[in-house]
Amino acid sequence: MCSPLDGAGTAGGGIAAFPAGELEILDLSDDGRGIGRLDGMAVFVPDLIPGDTALVTVTAFKKRYAVGKTEKLLRRSPDRIPPACPYTWQCGGCSLQEMEYAAQLRIKERHVREKLMRIGGMREPALQPVLAMETPRNYRNKAQYAVEYGKGAEVRVGFYGAGSRRTADIPCCRIQAAPADAVADALRRFLLSRPAARKTGAADARGKAQDLPAGGSLPLIDRLTVRTAFETGEVMAILAGAEEKMPGLARLIAMMDEAVAALPPFGDGAEFSLESVILQGGATGKAGNGAGSKADGNCLAAAGKPVIAERMGGLDFEVSPLSFYQVNPVQARALAAQVVKYAALSGGETVFDLYCGVGSLGLFCAAGARRVIGVESARQAVSDANRNAVINGIVNAAFVCGKAEQALPELLEEERADVVILDPPRAGCSPELLRAITEAAPQRIVYASCDPATLARDVKQITGAGYTFTEGTPIDMFPHTLHVETVVLLQRADA
Repeated sequence: MCSPLDGAGTAGGGIAAFPAGELEILDLSDDGRGIGRLDGMAVFVPDLIPGDTALVTVTAFKKRYAVGKTEKLLRRSPDRIPPACPYTWQCGGCSLQEMEYAAQLRIKERHVREKLMRIGGMREPALQPVLAMETPRNYRNKAQYAVEYGKGAEVRVGFYGAGSRRTADIPCCRIQAAPADAVADALRRFLLSRPAARKTGAADARGKAQDLPAGGSLPLIDRLTVRTAFETGEVMAILAGAEEKMPGLARLIAMMDEAVAALPPFGDGAEFSLESVILQGGATGKAGNGAGSKADGNCLAAAGKPVIAERMGGLDFEVSPLSFYQVNPVQARALAAQVVKYAALSGGETVFDLYCGVGSLGLFCAAGARRVIGVESARQAVSDANRNAVINGIVNAAFVCGKAEQALPELLEEERADVVILDPPRAGCSPELLRAITEAAPQRIVYASCDPATLARDVKQITGAGYTFTEGTPIDMFPHTLHVETVVLLQRADA
């Protein structure tokens, strides 16, 4: 497939186009568009990277910026490279495929620094270089595939295109683990082997009409999730929308099992194995009416175990279908090590691990702490975290279910917090939670964030409450995308 930059383009979509001008790209937006300036106005242009110079037509004016379209690439950035993935322009997953990896790291570090300064109000934040991946490919342990049914027997198993809800059929993804591609291919072959489809009134989870085969009922699998344990090789396949009594389920499971078993050994000769097949219920919240092993929520183990086993940094973990676990296990070790370093535990501290997920960060801190108390709103993740503590023989860690902002005040009535670890979702922390934390006056706050903007916002509130920003370290958890994880240390100013 040709690059969007090959050949000339014209403004379309009914928007009046303005005369083309030469535009040098200076930066990238958070959604991966190149940013340049024409007559002092910022112009956002897809498919361009810093260092590119292009002839650009402005297709729309917004209140504070303009949107443009490339007519011709005049000078290529020295950081521009041919994408390694042949599906770069079909799939919306990796916006930085055409940029040298070292340049990706520079952009991410700059974005973190600029947001800490602009939003966080800091002059010169002490920021370490981005911790890079040695081999930035095939790093994801969790893949989520959309399944789309077209006319007749057409089936697409893949990812949404950029800015689209149309599924691009992707047989091979360079950032996913090998079992993900193998399981997705088995599902694709299974669905394509069904009888010719006929139109029915059925609809998928997005309300889109589905094609079902004549004389049979094509399972309305609308999403496939594959989880891979990098250390143990155990694989879990989660079929969303599938029912326990769906025709051909046993054959599909056998096809997925054979596909995973056929993969070459990894690491020191270990082999991948499909250990769990989960049926995840749709809108009805049911995964079938027959007998089966419950996993969590509306999930049912149709074959194998309800969890898979993983190992990281000397600790063992059980991962269930819906629980949060860092998607890049290689960089997750670096993240945990950075959190432990910033926590600077001496053996007598009580650590509060908020938004603890399956407990990984808190469990890594347990060896150096007096006690670890984790808080997580997802009930299954709390169960996993406590189970993981038991598996590893860690007796000084406990995890409770609740919203952090509600649970923390109650916990502080019984226990003083010496160190607080924060690992919130992209939206960051609520002002109420941050206020409760700073009023509790822990010596150190270690904040792990996947969004530099909300990190900077929250850091501003924390530093305004008597804490000093000591240092931050970005970690490249998501190579070839603009996403970046950052761990920062904030210390009480009078400590």
